[in-house]
Amino acid sequence: MVAETNRYAEALASTELASHSRLRDYKPIDRSGMEAFLAIQISMGPSTHDRCLGIGHSSVVGLLREAKLLGKGHSLYTDSYYTSPALFQELHRQNTGACGTVRVNRKGMPPQLHGLKLWPSEPPVFFEKRPLLTASFRDDGTVTVLSTVHDNLVITKRVRRKGPDGYRTLRKPKSVEDYNRFMGGVDRGDQLCSYYSYRHRAMKWYHRMFHHIREVALVNAYILHKESGNTMQSAGFRELVVKGLLRRRQIELTPPPRPISTPLVPVRLTGRHFLGQHEKSRPDCKVCSTQKRSPDDARRGRKQTPFFCKTCPDHPALCPTDCFEMYHTKLVYKH
Repeated sequence: MVAETNRYAEALASTELASHSRLRDYKPIDRSGMEAFLAIQISMGPSTHDRCLGIGHSSVVGLLREAKLLGKGHSLYTDSYYTSPALFQELHRQNTGACGTVRVNRKGMPPQLHGLKLWPSEPPVFFEKRPLLTASFRDDGTVTVLSTVHDNLVITKRVRRKGPDGYRTLRKPKSVEDYNRFMGGVDRGDQLCSYYSYRHRAMKWYHRMFHHIREVALVNAYILHKESGNTMQSAGFRELVVKGLLRRRQIELTPPPRPISTPLVPVRLTGRHFLGQHEKSRPDCKVCSTQKRSPDDARRGRKQTPFFCKTCPDHPALCPTDCFEMYHTKLVYKH
């Protein structure tokens, strides 16, 4: 199997078509890669959708059947990807209503819709083939809705517009109004996601999935942000998110500052110092006095003085001449 797969891929890669496809980056597969591929295919299971009906039809019916919602009189609203006359007829036979936007080129749609052009002031156009009802309506653009739970009822609604009065009267099918009511949140979310969608082509399929999930998370966060009372636009909200992520990344990449090891400077070597004098006591000098007498140096020995430093915290006794200066200028003042 591995040899046949590589042989077939090499034969396709040698054709002119391969220069414009992903086959130009093909790498031969080995046995371990084939085993991993087969394991994934087995774990996913066989495809259960009917190729004649389409994956959209099979997915909707399968999900409703699995959730045990068929035959209970519910109404289902779908977008144009899933809506089709065959699906809605199948749901109607199982006592389930349906309504949704539809593509006019779907199999089973009225042929009169092909090339139909409506002006904004024109009334809606209806086509009925029980149990299906098709409504085509023009506002900013032409919208076509297929339904098994509506009739040709038209409602009048005041909508906003640019101008002195700020409103205008609009006549629209009830099916379109109900679709906007029940599917408005889904369509609005898709609309917000489409503004900043990731349109770059990639060789890896999961790149687009990742960017789509990221976009959905951003849209959900923006909706919650607006529900909290903020009036910020989507672009400004995204700028704040980007700045926050960059600031957090910068903090993670910036190493902590090294502690500055400043040597502890004794107080006696800083500032200005003043000399004081005891009236009665004569303590030993902090610099020149020592209890050890040296026979080689007759000047060494105990030296007492009434003078001291009034600025230092411990008020050390110091001779007013060389000792006072040495004590306040040298780190090692005793010989």
